[in-house]
Amino acid sequence: MSVSIKDVAKKAGVSISTVSKALNDKSSVSSSTIERIKQTAEDMGYVPNSRARVFATKETKQIVFIADIPKDTAFYNPHVFEIIMGLQHSVSKSGYSLIVESVEKKEALEYINNLYKKNMADALVVHASIITKRLESLIVKSNLPHLIIGQPDYQSTLSWIDTDNTLSGAIAIRHLLKKDYYPVAFVGGKADDMISLHRFEGAERELKQNNLNFEDQYVLSSSSTIVSGMNAAKKILKMEKPPRSVLCANSVIAFGMMQELRNQNIRVPKDIAVMTFDRYPFSDFTEPRVTSVDMNMYEIGEEAGSILIKNLSHPNLRIQTFTSEPCIFEREST
Repeated sequence: MSVSIKDVAKKAGVSISTVSKALNDKSSVSSSTIERIKQTAEDMGYVPNSRARVFATKETKQIVFIADIPKDTAFYNPHVFEIIMGLQHSVSKSGYSLIVESVEKKEALEYINNLYKKNMADALVVHASIITKRLESLIVKSNLPHLIIGQPDYQSTLSWIDTDNTLSGAIAIRHLLKKDYYPVAFVGGKADDMISLHRFEGAERELKQNNLNFEDQYVLSSSSTIVSGMNAAKKILKMEKPPRSVLCANSVIAFGMMQELRNQNIRVPKDIAVMTFDRYPFSDFTEPRVTSVDMNMYEIGEEAGSILIKNLSHPNLRIQTFTSEPCIFEREST
């Protein structure tokens, strides 16, 4: 037979209301009473009814993380999992559970609307890749504590946290110039890839500060696939004067780049140096291993969790910030 909150109250010699407040750590109950009631509940094997708690306190003790997570994410974008792990570690310290939901951009509006109407979460974390202006309006209207992982690609009123991709591009160029690997080619994502664009802008700005520039032929657009990285390498090697180094917008492109350079017996870094961003695990399997700018995504997740917990106590708190400065993780490719 299950133990009810009424049974715990009777055993502890207090009211049901006091038991409820104690189990939810309300400040109106003394710490000694909270400790005694919790111990009584544990001894009796009491398991709180989460649905009843929601109705009584309007709290679910749940934070929902929403992102479009394809089935091959573990290979092509493992940093999503680093964010999740950091977020989980952070919010669990305050007694919250993290629920991870894979939601496509076109379905996000309906999902968050249901989340809000059914009071399924105390706070919301959304990956910037699925944010739209309509979704922003809904989040603002719901008044639900929230945080966007990544800076939206438009002027937004939402709270967000991100790594400074513009700074990471500048850091990469400083490293290549220090090694005397100029001229530099940049192989980036498509026009709507804001992360790639910001990294390029930072790299270009740093070159200009050194009275240098990207030659037009050395700026190549590429999808974030291994095959696209290989094709970019083929284009570079067909140039009359190939660049001294290649900066790839992400590790997937760099993996393909390295594979094709090896296929054509190009010595890295002696003939062409290669550098990228995001220290993905599969970067360890190239020969040589690729130097990268590490974006510290686990720390982003941890910081996001801390901000959300503060936001739960201060609903009007608005955060728009960059965190965890990128750093060079040097390998043999430079």
